[in-house]
Amino acid sequence: EDLDAEMHVRSTGYDTDEAERLARASHLVFDEAGSLLIIEGKFPVEGRQTPTLRLKVPRRLAIRIDEKGSPAEIRNVASVVIGSGRSVTKIADVPGMVNVTQRGSEVTIVDVGTVKLSTITGVEAVVSRVRGDASFTLQGGELRAESIAGAIDVEARNAEVQFDRLGETRGPIRINATLGEVVMNGLAADTRIDGRRSEIRIDHAGGAPLSVYNEGDETIEITVPSRGFTLDAAAVDGDVSVDESLASLGLKRETSGNGETEGDRPARQEVRVSGAVHGGGPPITLRATRGDIVVRGR
Repeated sequence: EDLDAEMHVRSTGYDTDEAERLARASHLVFDEAGSLLIIEGKFPVEGRQTPTLRLKVPRRLAIRIDEKGSPAEIRNVASVVIGSGRSVTKIADVPGMVNVTQRGSEVTIVDVGTVKLSTITGVEAVVSRVRGDASFTLQGGELRAESIAGAIDVEARNAEVQFDRLGETRGPIRINATLGEVVMNGLAADTRIDGRRSEIRIDHAGGAPLSVYNEGDETIEITVPSRGFTLDAAAVDGDVSVDESLASLGLKRETSGNGETEGDRPARQEVRVSGAVHGGGPPITLRATRGDIVVRGR
């Protein structure tokens, strides 16, 4: 039922006495609005104060930070919302929702209920052990995520995205990526990836449909499951290459068009490899425009 607040303040001043006076004049203001407890720092106009705030609150409480410009670490609360965060952010052991907008620096989110993360300007993000759904909007930077149990939704631009330990993900998974890179390891849920000039690499464990569409001169690389699946891979103005071990299982290769110029417009050439492997199974659909497709066996 209680809340404990401890604030340490360092302040500048013309001399030691003034700096100490300004530091002591810094204080916290507590206000209530309905079910909300609002905590705000008040600081003197003179000098420059640098506070460090430590709060201990009941676990049942939700935490909202409208804006932060310094490192923050939050643990063992009901939910977390950070409207705009700069500097390092660490969040862990939150059974409910975590909603964070991060600008630059690093953000780490571990062992939470659900995640909605938006990053701006080259954030390094690490997310793991999410018990529900996860949504990511990324502008630049990197995301490394693993062990997400629910659905995954990604909108990424010029970002490097990697998901590991996807075997427990229920899905569905939807990714839109422009530029950058997408890596999926242990994929086993219904997935669709739409890329534009994105490098896409997938280790597919099988058991669920997969669709990948990519425009541009980047490559789609996929390691297919050892169990049954049905492949339909087509590259326009690109090529499809398949391991010999897979080609010998009855995959059919077709080429249409010759790529030569017809009038004022170049003719398009399409290479398609298709067929059922190990008796067939969930479809794997791959489409590349001006890029290549590489299919590898295990």
